[in-house]
Amino acid sequence: MANTIDLAKIHGAAFYFAYISRDKKIIAEHFQVSVRTIERWSQTEAWQDALKVWGFTGDTTGFSSPPTRDIARKSRENFDRAQRLYIEALNAGEPDHKIASIVGEATGLPPSTIRRWAKRYNWRQYLKEDSILYLKEIPMSQNIESRKLMANSDSMHNVESITYTGHSGTIYPFEIYRIGTEFPSIGAVYIFTRKIQSKGDTVHDPLYIGQTASLIGRFCDQRIFRCVKKYGGEYICIHRIADEIHRRKIEGDLRLALNAICNV
Repeated sequence: MANTIDLAKIHGAAFYFAYISRDKKIIAEHFQVSVRTIERWSQTEAWQDALKVWGFTGDTTGFSSPPTRDIARKSRENFDRAQRLYIEALNAGEPDHKIASIVGEATGLPPSTIRRWAKRYNWRQYLKEDSILYLKEIPMSQNIESRKLMANSDSMHNVESITYTGHSGTIYPFEIYRIGTEFPSIGAVYIFTRKIQSKGDTVHDPLYIGQTASLIGRFCDQRIFRCVKKYGGEYICIHRIADEIHRRKIEGDLRLALNAICNV
Protein backbone atom coordinates (compact mmCIF):
# COMPACT_ATOMS: atom_id res chain seq x y z
CA MET A 1 0.00 0.00 0.00
CA ALA A 2 1.34 3.39 -0.99
CA ASN A 3 2.26 5.71 1.87
CA THR A 4 1.14 9.33 2.14
CA ILE A 5 4.20 10.67 0.31
CA ASP A 6 3.72 8.20 -2.54
CA LEU A 7 0.05 9.15 -2.86
CA ALA A 8 0.96 12.83 -3.02
CA LYS A 9 3.52 12.14 -5.76
CA ILE A 10 1.12 9.89 -7.68
CA HIS A 11 -1.53 12.59 -7.50
CA GLY A 12 0.92 15.20 -8.76
CA ALA A 13 2.28 12.94 -11.50
CA ALA A 14 -1.24 12.17 -12.70
CA PHE A 15 -1.98 15.87 -12.99
CA TYR A 16 1.31 16.38 -14.83
CA PHE A 17 0.40 13.51 -17.17
CA ALA A 18 -3.09 14.86 -17.85
CA TYR A 19 -2.36 18.54 -18.37
CA ILE A 20 1.34 19.18 -18.90
CA SER A 21 3.20 16.35 -20.61
CA ARG A 22 2.51 12.75 -21.75
CA ASP A 23 6.22 11.98 -21.94
CA LYS A 24 6.98 9.47 -19.16
CA LYS A 25 10.62 10.49 -19.16
CA ILE A 26 9.77 14.15 -18.57
CA ILE A 27 7.36 13.22 -15.79
CA ALA A 28 9.94 10.93 -14.19
CA GLU A 29 12.59 13.65 -14.28
CA HIS A 30 10.20 16.19 -12.77
CA PHE A 31 9.31 13.93 -9.84
CA GLN A 32 12.82 12.50 -9.56
CA VAL A 33 11.79 8.88 -10.01
CA SER A 34 12.43 6.26 -12.70
CA VAL A 35 10.35 5.83 -15.85
CA ARG A 36 9.47 2.36 -14.58
CA THR A 37 8.04 3.95 -11.43
CA ILE A 38 5.84 6.24 -13.53
CA GLU A 39 4.64 3.21 -15.46
CA ARG A 40 3.86 1.39 -12.21
CA TRP A 41 2.06 4.43 -10.78
CA SER A 42 -0.10 4.69 -13.91
CA GLN A 43 -1.52 1.24 -13.15
CA THR A 44 -2.61 2.07 -9.59
CA GLU A 45 -6.03 2.95 -8.26
CA ALA A 46 -4.56 6.15 -6.82
CA TRP A 47 -3.54 7.26 -10.34
CA GLN A 48 -7.06 6.63 -11.68
CA ASP A 49 -8.66 8.44 -8.75
CA ALA A 50 -6.33 11.40 -9.23
CA LEU A 51 -7.29 11.66 -12.90
CA LYS A 52 -10.95 11.70 -11.86
CA VAL A 53 -10.19 14.47 -9.39
CA TRP A 54 -8.73 16.55 -12.20
CA GLY A 55 -11.76 15.79 -14.38
CA PHE A 56 -9.63 13.98 -16.97
CA THR A 57 -11.67 11.72 -19.26
CA GLY A 58 -9.13 10.82 -21.96
CA ASP A 59 -6.82 7.84 -22.36
CA THR A 60 -5.43 7.16 -18.87
CA THR A 61 -2.34 5.25 -20.01
CA GLY A 62 -1.52 6.57 -23.49
CA PHE A 63 0.42 9.66 -24.47
CA SER A 64 -1.84 11.74 -26.67
CA SER A 65 -2.40 15.49 -26.61
CA PRO A 66 -3.53 16.94 -23.26
CA PRO A 67 -6.86 18.69 -22.64
CA THR A 68 -7.10 22.45 -22.81
CA ARG A 69 -5.99 24.69 -19.99
CA ASP A 70 -9.61 25.79 -19.43
CA ILE A 71 -10.68 22.20 -18.75
CA ALA A 72 -7.76 21.71 -16.38
CA ARG A 73 -8.54 24.93 -14.53
CA LYS A 74 -12.25 24.11 -14.16
CA SER A 75 -11.50 20.60 -12.92
CA ARG A 76 -9.13 21.92 -10.31
CA GLU A 77 -11.68 24.56 -9.25
CA ASN A 78 -14.35 21.86 -8.80
CA PHE A 79 -12.04 19.81 -6.60
CA ASP A 80 -10.92 22.81 -4.54
CA ARG A 81 -14.52 23.98 -4.01
CA ALA A 82 -15.67 20.51 -2.98
CA GLN A 83 -12.78 20.22 -0.53
CA ARG A 84 -13.43 23.68 0.94
CA LEU A 85 -17.16 23.04 1.40
CA TYR A 86 -16.50 19.61 2.92
CA ILE A 87 -14.06 21.04 5.46
CA GLU A 88 -16.44 23.89 6.34
CA ALA A 89 -19.30 21.44 6.92
CA LEU A 90 -17.01 19.16 8.91
CA ASN A 91 -15.90 21.93 11.24
CA ALA A 92 -19.46 23.26 11.54
CA GLY A 93 -20.47 19.93 13.07
CA GLU A 94 -22.60 18.52 10.26
CA PRO A 95 -23.17 14.74 10.62
CA ASP A 96 -20.81 12.61 8.53
CA HIS A 97 -23.63 10.93 6.64
CA LYS A 98 -24.98 14.31 5.49
CA ILE A 99 -21.78 16.10 4.47
CA ALA A 100 -21.33 14.36 1.11
CA SER A 101 -24.94 15.16 0.15
CA ILE A 102 -24.60 18.79 1.22
CA VAL A 103 -21.38 19.28 -0.76
CA GLY A 104 -22.73 17.30 -3.72
CA GLU A 105 -25.81 19.50 -3.90
CA ALA A 106 -23.69 22.66 -3.76
CA THR A 107 -21.20 21.52 -6.41
CA GLY A 108 -23.31 19.30 -8.65
CA LEU A 109 -20.95 16.38 -8.03
CA PRO A 110 -22.21 12.92 -6.98
CA PRO A 111 -22.09 12.36 -3.19
CA SER A 112 -20.24 9.10 -3.87
CA THR A 113 -17.45 11.11 -5.51
CA ILE A 114 -17.28 13.45 -2.51
CA ARG A 115 -17.04 10.51 -0.10
CA ARG A 116 -14.32 8.87 -2.19
CA TRP A 117 -12.25 12.05 -2.38
CA ALA A 118 -12.68 12.70 1.34
CA LYS A 119 -11.45 9.21 2.18
CA ARG A 120 -8.69 9.05 -0.42
CA TYR A 121 -7.21 12.47 0.43
CA ASN A 122 -8.02 12.38 4.14
CA TRP A 123 -9.97 15.63 4.31
CA ARG A 124 -10.69 14.89 7.98
CA GLN A 125 -7.10 15.90 8.73
CA TYR A 126 -8.34 19.51 8.44
CA LEU A 127 -10.72 19.10 11.37
CA LYS A 128 -10.00 21.98 13.75
CA GLU A 129 -9.20 21.24 17.37
CA ASP A 130 -12.01 23.47 18.61
CA SER A 131 -14.65 22.09 16.24
CA ILE A 132 -17.69 20.14 17.38
CA LEU A 133 -16.65 16.80 15.87
CA TYR A 134 -13.16 16.99 17.33
CA LEU A 135 -14.59 17.60 20.77
CA LYS A 136 -16.89 14.59 20.41
CA GLU A 137 -14.03 12.35 19.33
CA ILE A 138 -11.35 13.15 21.91
CA PRO A 139 -11.18 10.63 24.80
CA MET A 140 -13.58 11.21 27.66
CA SER A 141 -10.69 11.00 30.11
CA GLN A 142 -9.30 14.20 28.61
CA ASN A 143 -12.55 16.06 29.27
CA ILE A 144 -12.89 15.54 33.03
CA GLU A 145 -11.71 19.03 33.98
CA SER A 146 -13.81 20.64 31.27
CA ARG A 147 -16.95 18.81 32.29
CA LYS A 148 -16.47 19.95 35.89
CA LEU A 149 -17.03 23.46 34.59
CA MET A 150 -20.20 22.28 32.85
CA ALA A 151 -22.30 21.34 35.90
CA ASN A 152 -25.67 19.96 34.80
CA SER A 153 -28.50 22.42 34.46
CA ASP A 154 -32.14 21.46 33.85
CA SER A 155 -32.87 24.42 31.60
CA MET A 156 -31.58 27.70 30.27
CA HIS A 157 -31.88 30.36 32.93
CA ASN A 158 -31.50 33.81 31.45
CA VAL A 159 -29.50 35.89 33.92
CA GLU A 160 -29.39 39.20 32.11
CA SER A 161 -28.43 40.79 28.80
CA ILE A 162 -25.48 42.88 27.72
CA THR A 163 -24.08 44.54 24.59
CA TYR A 164 -20.58 44.52 23.15
CA THR A 165 -19.25 46.93 20.53
CA GLY A 166 -17.16 45.56 17.67
CA HIS A 167 -14.11 47.13 16.03
CA SER A 168 -16.43 48.44 13.30
CA GLY A 169 -18.53 50.31 15.86
CA THR A 170 -21.45 47.90 15.52
CA ILE A 171 -23.24 47.09 18.78
CA TYR A 172 -24.18 43.43 19.35
CA PRO A 173 -26.70 42.26 22.00
CA PHE A 174 -25.83 39.16 24.03
CA GLU A 175 -27.78 36.96 26.44
CA ILE A 176 -25.86 35.99 29.58
CA TYR A 177 -25.97 32.47 31.02
CA ARG A 178 -23.94 30.69 33.65
CA ILE A 179 -21.44 28.07 32.53
CA GLY A 180 -23.23 24.74 32.80
CA THR A 181 -26.41 25.82 31.02
CA GLU A 182 -27.68 23.25 28.51
CA PHE A 183 -28.26 24.89 25.14
CA PRO A 184 -30.48 23.88 22.20
CA SER A 185 -29.04 23.32 18.74
CA ILE A 186 -28.71 26.94 17.66
CA GLY A 187 -25.98 28.86 15.87
CA ALA A 188 -24.37 31.63 17.85
CA VAL A 189 -21.39 33.86 18.54
CA TYR A 190 -20.39 33.22 22.14
CA ILE A 191 -18.18 34.89 24.74
CA PHE A 192 -16.88 33.37 27.97
CA THR A 193 -16.72 36.08 30.62
CA ARG A 194 -15.89 36.78 34.23
CA LYS A 195 -17.28 39.55 36.43
CA ILE A 196 -14.78 42.21 37.49
CA GLN A 197 -14.89 45.69 38.95
CA SER A 198 -14.08 48.49 36.51
CA LYS A 199 -14.39 52.18 37.38
CA GLY A 200 -16.74 51.37 40.25
CA ASP A 201 -19.03 49.13 38.17
CA THR A 202 -19.33 45.37 37.83
CA VAL A 203 -18.74 44.37 34.21
CA HIS A 204 -18.48 41.16 32.20
CA ASP A 205 -14.85 40.91 31.12
CA PRO A 206 -14.47 38.82 27.89
CA LEU A 207 -12.11 35.85 28.20
CA TYR A 208 -12.77 33.99 24.95
CA ILE A 209 -14.76 34.83 21.80
CA GLY A 210 -15.88 32.16 19.31
CA GLN A 211 -18.71 31.06 17.04
CA THR A 212 -20.45 27.77 16.33
CA ALA A 213 -23.21 26.31 14.17
CA SER A 214 -24.64 24.46 17.18
CA LEU A 215 -24.28 25.18 20.88
CA ILE A 216 -24.96 21.52 21.73
CA GLY A 217 -21.76 19.81 22.87
CA ARG A 218 -19.71 22.83 21.89
CA PHE A 219 -18.00 23.77 25.12
CA CYS A 220 -15.58 20.92 25.88
CA ASP A 221 -12.35 22.26 24.43
CA GLN A 222 -9.51 21.62 26.87
CA ARG A 223 -7.38 24.59 25.85
CA ILE A 224 -10.25 27.04 26.13
CA PHE A 225 -11.53 25.70 29.43
CA ARG A 226 -8.12 25.64 31.07
CA CYS A 227 -7.76 29.32 30.23
CA VAL A 228 -11.33 30.23 31.22
CA LYS A 229 -10.92 28.38 34.54
CA LYS A 230 -7.55 30.01 35.18
CA TYR A 231 -9.02 33.50 34.88
CA GLY A 232 -12.20 32.78 36.83
CA GLY A 233 -14.74 32.57 34.01
CA GLU A 234 -18.31 31.88 35.16
CA TYR A 235 -20.53 33.00 32.30
CA ILE A 236 -21.35 32.31 28.63
CA CYS A 237 -22.79 35.20 26.65
CA ILE A 238 -24.46 34.27 23.36
CA HIS A 239 -25.59 36.23 20.31
CA ARG A 240 -27.90 33.93 18.34
CA ILE A 241 -27.39 33.93 14.58
CA ALA A 242 -27.89 31.11 12.09
CA ASP A 243 -25.84 32.36 9.13
CA GLU A 244 -22.21 31.18 9.27
CA ILE A 245 -20.80 34.06 7.23
CA HIS A 246 -22.37 36.63 9.56
CA ARG A 247 -21.24 34.68 12.63
CA ARG A 248 -17.65 34.72 11.45
CA LYS A 249 -17.80 38.43 10.63
CA ILE A 250 -19.19 39.25 14.07
CA GLU A 251 -16.62 36.99 15.75
CA GLY A 252 -13.78 38.74 13.93
CA ASP A 253 -15.21 42.20 14.63
CA LEU A 254 -15.44 41.47 18.36
CA ARG A 255 -12.04 39.81 18.59
CA LEU A 256 -10.41 42.91 17.14
CA ALA A 257 -12.23 45.16 19.59
CA LEU A 258 -12.19 43.21 22.85
CA ASN A 259 -8.76 41.51 22.92
CA ALA A 260 -10.04 38.54 24.96
CA ILE A 261 -7.09 37.02 26.80
CA CYS A 262 -7.89 33.37 25.96
CA ASN A 263 -8.02 34.11 22.23
CA VAL A 264 -4.30 34.93 22.22
